[in-house]
Amino acid sequence: MSGLKERLDGIRKRVEAACGRVGRDPAEVSLLAVSKTFGPDNVREAAECGLAVFGESRVQEARQKIPLCPGHLQWHLIGHLQRNKVRDAAPLFSMIHSVDSWKLLETIDGACQTLGRVMPVCLEVNVSGERSKFGLPPDQVPALIERGESLVNVEIVGLMTIPPFTEDP
Repeated sequence: MSGLKERLDGIRKRVEAACGRVGRDPAEVSLLAVSKTFGPDNVREAAECGLAVFGESRVQEARQKIPLCPGHLQWHLIGHLQRNKVRDAAPLFSMIHSVDSWKLLETIDGACQTLGRVMPVCLEVNVSGERSKFGLPPDQVPALIERGESLVNVEIVGLMTIPPFTEDP
């Protein structure tokens, strides 16, 4: 055995403790397992340990992997999404975490209209201003949210951001 169950138990205890500190119900927290570079056997093992939501960074990898994994799992796209990959991504994922422009939001809306579904999305915000990271600047978020309200087949449900690395967080 890989020790995955023990590591997950430790993570779940940390989530419970964090929820306890802020008065939040741990049942409201979803653990998203990042499965990029791991094969279907690893995903199956994680699913047997109770994980049900998996994140993939690349549409191509997900397109090959998802059909080989248990069918009850949810898949989220957590990596950068190019507009030319949206038609492939829309039927694979139940949520997209990396929307960083109006054009991308509009393209997802069109692809989901064709599929007859609504895609929950997070806007990717580059809070650090680092050129090596994707995302829109924080000052552009309100306008994109307002504009996004006009779309029917996407729902902006949150923000995704990665803060800059510092020695003293």
